[in-house]
Amino acid sequence: YSLFREPGVDEVAYWYYQWANLDGKDIAKTKKKFAESIVCTGTLSGVAVFEHLAAADLHINPSLCESLNMVTVEAASVGTPTICSDRAGICHWIRQYDAGTVFESKNIQALTDAIIQAIYSPEMRTRWSISCRELAKEFSVERVAAMLVDCFVTLPNLRSRF
Repeated sequence: YSLFREPGVDEVAYWYYQWANLDGKDIAKTKKKFAESIVCTGTLSGVAVFEHLAAADLHINPSLCESLNMVTVEAASVGTPTICSDRAGICHWIRQYDAGTVFESKNIQALTDAIIQAIYSPEMRTRWSISCRELAKEFSVERVAAMLVDCFVTLPNLRSRF
């Protein structure tokens, strides 16, 4: 977890990866290039969030526990797939839409394997990226508003039953 989140209270770090020129034949060389390709931007806001997410090949969300990660939805809206833990609230949608992959929380080897598999499988990342757009539609303002209206319409009818 500490590899993917900077220390500090409520400090969010966005990580993105540039995988060009990784060489799987020389593990030491690959690890060095891998480490050099991780960029910590610090806190971002506004358009910069989407610019960085759109430039990424992957969004990594190694949550230990959370309800719903809107950064993952933002990543999906620009076609960037997510590798997330099974403790992230968004994992249901990642699986449902095939918009990335889900690993077991606190399982560093599973996280590592998922990242490496994604790095070396551009076809899979492309498939995930295409699926991301459908995931993002689940959280559109129009869809959420329509669901809220349905709740308000249905609620009085439910009360009368009790």
